[in-house]
Amino acid sequence: MKTDNYITLLSKILTARKAVNQHLLFDRTNKREVYLTLLNIRIVNLVESILCLYNANLFSTIAILFRSVIEANLDFENLIVDDNYINDLDYRYLHEWERLFDSSQKGNPFLNGLVSNKDTLEMVDFITKEYSLLKNNGYKALTIKERFDKLNQSSVYLSIYNSSCCESHNNLRALINWNTLINKDKSFSINSYSENKNGLMPFLDSTTAIFINSTIIMMNYFKVEVSGEISLLSQELDIIRNSA
Repeated sequence: MKTDNYITLLSKILTARKAVNQHLLFDRTNKREVYLTLLNIRIVNLVESILCLYNANLFSTIAILFRSVIEANLDFENLIVDDNYINDLDYRYLHEWERLFDSSQKGNPFLNGLVSNKDTLEMVDFITKEYSLLKNNGYKALTIKERFDKLNQSSVYLSIYNSSCCESHNNLRALINWNTLINKDKSFSINSYSENKNGLMPFLDSTTAIFINSTIIMMNYFKVEVSGEISLLSQELDIIRNSA
């Protein structure tokens, strides 16, 4: 089955990507390089998780992980082309902490004691100052659509990304696609586990393309010299896409 071919190729890319990472050297004092490395690791971990789910025949939740893959890659590519994108990553990081701190001060029972010790108070003070600095400079975080638009990928935002969001939000479109089966008499049944591998095709195809492209970008940015295996794997993707 074609989905099996995608999984085999993803496994090969994963091996190649880990070989690239072994040769990757980054400057720990360079925030851009640190963030790129973290996003690189996250993409690798997400692909590993997709492979685990597929091999366990847990197909219906793979698209949820794909949403994380595409969002991590979105940040990765934006940061590659724009050094100032660091501000967006920082703003979102600080903003989420600010929301937690604010909620803890308003009696959220799940956040009791969040700001009650010295270490946390020092952290709150640091984050509040950094967050205020960005806001006072007129900065605000880009929306997810704006992040796609920066890369001229609005068509991706309005297509497969939309589908992956339906999956992660448990939209009825996703629930019906994965867990219902139309019978010959036009009645339907509900299944606990989906066996519909074909529903994974667009997500596996996009994950594979992202994984290959981000690997090449990593190699070029960090000047990692490895074999031409990545180019061969890219050709394998073309073969799968063109197969019946």
